[in-house]
Parts: sequence; structure tokens; C-alpha cells
Amino acid sequence: MTLPDRLRAGIAQRHTAIEKTPLATAMLEGTIDRETYVWWLTQMQAIHTALESEIKTNAFFELMPLFRQINRAETVRTDLKFFSDSPSPTCEPVIEQFANTIQEWSAQSPWKLLGILYVLEGSRMGSLVLAKPIARALGVAMAPGHGLDYHIDQAAQRPRHWQMFRGQLAEIPVTPEQLADIQEVANETMACLCELYSQPLVGQLMAI
Repeated sequence: MTLPDRLRAGIAQRHTAIEKTPLATAMLEGTIDRETYVWWLTQMQAIHTALESEIKTNAFFELMPLFRQINRAETVRTDLKFFSDSPSPTCEPVIEQFANTIQEWSAQSPWKLLGILYVLEGSRMGSLVLAKPIARALGVAMAPGHGLDYHIDQAAQRPRHWQMFRGQLAEIPVTPEQLADIQEVANETMACLCELYSQPLVGQLMAI
């Protein structure tokens, strides 16, 4: 079994759990409010910024150009600019802690970042189906530059990119100990996201 196949099997249970959370349900059903969506983008930007800055500078990834080219943080930043009239939310403690942990892993065991990268890049496939209901909920056009780029950017190329990503990941030589680390971090990433997605929707809290 290849590394990406092992990771997919290892996070399957938490993947199912996330799909049942209030946030994931609101996105898929097209009931998410603008405040919650902007709050979610802010959290994702923090994770991507921390991860991608480490991948671009850590020598471990020097021979992995496909991974170093990933720049989701800038895509999220573009989406947040579209909603610049909305109040700027703060980063949740669970996300701040996770971002700090990413830096620690990068310094001590950089291969662990592969577990996070797999989760985030894999989620982009499912993200494709969220664009339409989110656009409907927020009353925005499902087009580039309207706050949905994180979901629709390079949509046509995404399946091919995902296969290329999986292929390069499968070719990385890792020891059994490193493999265990990567699997553990993938699960920790899913646990972090599950905690984030399980929080009450921001718009509902503001309405109370």
C-alpha cells in the first residue's frame, strides 16, 4: 500500500466525522452565513500560511517542486479581500496552536508536514462541490474574484493535479518511523479541523 493510500485509510473515520459537523453541513446545504464563511477563511489562511512558508524554505522539500509551488494562502487572501466589508475575525486558539506546532515539526521532523499537506490537498477535491451551495447562500457569483477562489481555482486541472500530487507523495522514500509520524500528523490535522468545524456557526452566535 502506498503512502497516500495509507493516509487515506488512516483518516477515513475522522473524515466522516467532519462531514457531520455544523460547519460542513451548512456549506454543503447552502445555509452558511457570511460571518461564518469569513471566519472559516481566516482559520484556513492561518494554516496554509504556516504550512506553505515552511515547505518553501525547508531543505527537506528542495527536490519536491510540486509541493513548493502550492500557494493556497494567497488564494484565501484573495477571497478575504472580496469580503473586506465584513468584520475581521480572530484566529481561533486551536488554529494558533496548530500553526505554532507546524513550525516546531518543520524544525525537528519536516517529513511530518506531508501529513498536513495530504489532508489539505485532498480536501480540495471535495471542495469543488461546495462552491455552488456556498455561492447560493452568500448571494455571490460562482466565478473567480467573488470570494470562492479557494473552491474553484483551477477546478478543471484539479483532478490531474491531485493524481500528480499522490504520485509524487508515493515516491518519497520514508522510513517506517517516518511513515508512522506522517500518519499520526495526518490524524492530528483531521482532529484539529474536526474541532474547528464542530464550533457553533459565527452568524448564529451574533444573532443571539
